[in-house]
Amino acid sequence: MLVPGIRVGVVAVPIEFVRRLDGLVYRFRRDGTFNGRPSFKRLDLELWCRWLPERG
Repeated sequence: MLVPGIRVGVVAVPIEFVRRLDGLVYRFRRDGTFNGRPSFKRLDLELWCRWLPERG
């Protein structure tokens, strides 16, 4: 389940991915851009969520 990030003023609210099996939550915060689109970095790990032209 994806909860879209929203902007409140200039502060970006993190997005969350929730694993359905056990409810584990992965939190990402906006961190720059990649290929002209927003890029998100996981809060607890050096892991990125990015838009790729060939994959969407």
